Amino acid sequence: NKSVDIIKNGTTFISADENFDGLGTVEINADVSASPPEKGFIINEFDENGYVNKITMVGFTTIPNWAFYANNSYPSLMSWYLTDVVLPQELTNIGENAFMNNIALSIKRFPDTLTWIQQRAFQNCKKMVQFSGKGLSRIDGSATGNPVFLNCTALRAIWVGSNFAKTQSFQTTYAFYKTGLAYIFIDSPRAEVEAASGYSVRWCGTSDYGKNVTVICNDDANFMTQDEFDAIDWSTY
Repeated sequence: NKSVDIIKNGTTFISADENFDGLGTVEINADVSASPPEKGFIINEFDENGYVNKITMVGFTTIPNWAFYANNSYPSLMSWYLTDVVLPQELTNIGENAFMNNIALSIKRFPDTLTWIQQRAFQNCKKMVQFSGKGLSRIDGSATGNPVFLNCTALRAIWVGSNFAKTQSFQTTYAFYKTGLAYIFIDSPRAEVEAASGYSVRWCGTSDYGKNVTVICNDDANFMTQDEFDAIDWSTY
């Protein structure tokens, strides 16, 4: 059977029959390339049916820069972009632009091992409503167009563990600039959170000055566990 490339990293190809309709799952194992190129694995348009919409990743500790970047030069095909990614439990780092422009993608819970999300990784992922990450300690952002979640207008709430308050400079809350963010749950005492370097919620959410963002710490009466947080549909809040 004739096959067409689905995932391409410069030297290695994962292929499917030409009749593959783009609605199945593709599994990517860490050994597909010993040294991913600068732009990682690029999802390409491969037939008239569009794009793969679900990917399972196995064995990766890092998702490379640009790994699943979606080219928004073809708006008529945007509905084919990724909706679901099963992240590897070993994951520690999501690279720059990794899932940028995947407007249908939603990830609710990151692996506990994930500590770092780099700049623009989820920009324009407009279906992201909420996420939690117990191990997150760094979410990049700046005032120069690099926020991780820029234009994630549906994003309403996040839950992060104690590492976040200990290591995250809150000036990088640019990460949530021009989102719908309203609630930040942090599994740390309020005194520790407010003592963090540059503590501020400025530039979070729809208001430039973060006036619509509530920070809830683990010694506040309305704090909740990660499981409790994940069980709520935050799109209604």
